[in-house]
Amino acid sequence: MTPQYILLPIFLHVALVIFVGVMMGRARFRAVSKGERKRHEVSLNNKNWPDDVLKIGNNFDNQFQLPVLWYALTAFILATQLVDQVAIALSWAFLLSRIVHSYIHVTSNKLPDRFYAYLFGMAVFVAMWIWFALRLFVIG
Repeated sequence: MTPQYILLPIFLHVALVIFVGVMMGRARFRAVSKGERKRHEVSLNNKNWPDDVLKIGNNFDNQFQLPVLWYALTAFILATQLVDQVAIALSWAFLLSRIVHSYIHVTSNKLPDRFYAYLFGMAVFVAMWIWFALRLFVIG
């Protein structure tokens, strides 16, 4: 199994982060240029943005929480040469959960839907760690 297969979801997540970051920058620029907020109102406190801008910023920040641990896990899997079809499938499932979570977060922001997307991603993440531990210590 080649490492590219487990790295592709990471590359796509980086693309998602860039996309959300651009969305956030455009939304912030628009809010200031329309006069919805003055620069000094948000320069020291990101919580002062309008709600539609804040939810995009919150999603951007969220991309540097659990996904960072996913990056680390992927690095461990690569370093130990334990890339296999299960790890790849779980990595793709985690990416899918991040995409769905982001879509919900920056659009409707319905908390129950967002929570279920997050919960699914967390379950996949835990399964990925368990699978890695089994491969490392038990299965080989």
